[in-house]
Amino acid sequence: HGRYIQEMMRRDPRDPNFAAKHGISHADMTVELVRRLFEQNQRLETTMHQLLTEVQSLKAELRQSKK
Repeated sequence: HGRYIQEMMRRDPRDPNFAAKHGISHADMTVELVRRLFEQNQRLETTMHQLLTEVQSLKAELRQSKK
């Protein structure tokens, strides 16, 4: 089980040869791809939230400097 997890973490599911080795099914590839997409989406949402917070802070600073 541990070796399987290490192998799945090492491989990129976008690689066409991802499932070439014995023991990895199409369902495994799909689950891994979906998991990585969710992780990427979470990172993007976090980054967008940080950027929005920073932009709001900069807007507030500009308003203060104009007064």
